Amino acid sequence: ARRAAFVPLARAPGLQPAAPDPRPPVPPPAAATWRVVVAEWPVLEDEWMLTALHHGWRLPADVLVDALIRHRSDAVRRARVARVAGPLAGWLVDHEPALTATTRRAVPAEAVTALPDLPVPPDLAELLGLDAHTFVNRFVPFADGAAPPLKPVLVNVLARCRPEVLTDTADALAHCAYGLALQLADLCRLRTRMLAELTPG
Repeated sequence: ARRAAFVPLARAPGLQPAAPDPRPPVPPPAAATWRVVVAEWPVLEDEWMLTALHHGWRLPADVLVDALIRHRSDAVRRARVARVAGPLAGWLVDHEPALTATTRRAVPAEAVTALPDLPVPPDLAELLGLDAHTFVNRFVPFADGAAPPLKPVLVNVLARCRPEVLTDTADALAHCAYGLALQLADLCRLRTRMLAELTPG
């Protein structure tokens, strides 16, 4: 190097790590389910994030990067991701400008920590607090043979109903002849799995 008129430069300072976060990372099966949720049933993503936050998980780096990119322009969901991720979120954004949010809108804390309402007509909103037997008997006739325009409403009901009704509803929907009912059964099973994977023990 000296013969070539080059000498080594001073050693560059090491990259400072993010502040420590004592919370355990989201289990790998739950992280894999998050990818299924955002690809197939994004209506469940808010609940996935809030359930992880409630049970004291933190986002693994790969999910965090994808979630930051996914919600660059959504202030509420971006803030929710940052809450679940902890100090790693700010550290990543500081070192990778491509992850910077495209909106600077301030959001109230209650919007970040609350599950957003989904539009449900009054006759179906009555089902949200029912027991499994009553829910199945009243919901399945709506889904069995429902026209495609009704799908978003039925999806919203299954995304906000009591988790205890999901297994029985999935079993009942699986016996229907229409494709929409089978899709809704998949939603029930996915939400059940999602909540189980994020619940410790």
